[in-house]
Amino acid sequence: MKSLGTLIKLVVRSKLCSNRLGMTSNNFQILINELLEAFIVFMQNKRVRMTCQNMALKHIPAIIPHLTYYDIYNSVDLTNFLVRLMDNLGENISSRCRLNFLKNIVQTEHFIQEENRKKLLPKVIEKVVEELETFDFVHLQDVVCDHFKMEECISAGADIMFYIIERLFCSMDPVHEQGTEEELYLIVWKSFRTIVQTTIFLINAKYSASVFCALTIAVLSKLSAQMYKIYLESHATRIDKHDLLMELVHLFRDLINNSPFPCSWFQMILLQDRMILKTMKFIMSTIVEHFHDDQFNAELWREYMLTMVALCTQKALQLGSPTINERRSRLLSSQPDLRRIAVADLRSMWFRLSMAQKILFVPSMIGSYLRVALVDDNVVRETVIPIFFDMLQCEFHLSPLHNFSKFANETIVQLDCLVDEDCGGEEFKKQLHNIMMDMCRSDTDLIIEGCKFVTLVDTLLQHLFEYREVRTNGYCIENGMDRTVEL
Repeated sequence: MKSLGTLIKLVVRSKLCSNRLGMTSNNFQILINELLEAFIVFMQNKRVRMTCQNMALKHIPAIIPHLTYYDIYNSVDLTNFLVRLMDNLGENISSRCRLNFLKNIVQTEHFIQEENRKKLLPKVIEKVVEELETFDFVHLQDVVCDHFKMEECISAGADIMFYIIERLFCSMDPVHEQGTEEELYLIVWKSFRTIVQTTIFLINAKYSASVFCALTIAVLSKLSAQMYKIYLESHATRIDKHDLLMELVHLFRDLINNSPFPCSWFQMILLQDRMILKTMKFIMSTIVEHFHDDQFNAELWREYMLTMVALCTQKALQLGSPTINERRSRLLSSQPDLRRIAVADLRSMWFRLSMAQKILFVPSMIGSYLRVALVDDNVVRETVIPIFFDMLQCEFHLSPLHNFSKFANETIVQLDCLVDEDCGGEEFKKQLHNIMMDMCRSDTDLIIEGCKFVTLVDTLLQHLFEYREVRTNGYCIENGMDRTVEL
């Protein structure tokens, strides 16, 4: 079997020599057809040793370049043979061999030819998806041998999809892309959900998920707004749309909070964030269109908000942070600030809500929004702080007692915790005071109680910062007691 490619090469070259000498024979095509048919029968046979079948499948792709040499064998017949072979692989063929076979097929020049691709591409994607969907990640987690084999299969499945995307839709040379819009949609339609779910399973099962995370990012990079909309509409029911969006926002939050890429892969993490933000904009429009007003879904809105909060506060994006070196700071400064774009979308979504809808997120979302407000960027703070006044105003008008006690209590508790985590500084305190005070003064119902609360928060922050300073720069019992009494 190892010599299969060499043997076919000899047969083909002999045929070419015969043709040049005028010794033509009409039965060459028939003999090759019979050989290929024998391969299909061989792969289906349950009585043949499993090792022999897997070994044969491994070396069959080696015959493709020789059968396409000088069009010695009909290209359409070869394509049909490959499709039939994929459909007729017996139970003895292991997942690893199936995927490696597909991997070798997509790396041939025969696959890349447009006419052949029309039949081969859908079939290859179908088979890759089938293999990925058969993995039992939870069961295999405890089996060392299966764990190793599964990682090989996962890697092969990702390689196949990567190769197809890069070969047909080369990001480095888009002018010479060979793939069509229909083929790109086919890839998204047939494989995107499976890729997303596989990535989620890998993360949850504590496997190395970097390969599939990178594949997810590669697919997202090719996804246009129009294609996303078409793909979303292929999910007929509202529940299907809801499940898809929940999967995506959960995955994105996992990628942001626990990136599978090493910290040194800064540009990869930045690319990941850009693709997530792009897709979150698509998701934002879907939530507004399908899960707003009469069909409002608080759970989905909350998950969207939490994911955008995670993006705004991600350590890798924090300019001026001690963890960001000078080179990374220059890189971040040279392009649009993703935090500012994300917080603008977050604010836009908040103010789309009615007062009755907003109150569902008060006080539960206060801590998350405060984390965004504590980001060390004036534009981010200026964008998000008005949301706090809106929360205060919302509770005041909807409360039977016309107060905002829940908002006030939660804000104080969360600020205490966040300052203790070394978040915030004088700039935050100043902006929070100025913006909130101006907004309270402009509201006749809140001009007294609102301004009193803002003053209280300002005083509290001052004491918290002083206490933090004493604690971190040479703790002194007397100073510590003074600050504790003030608090």
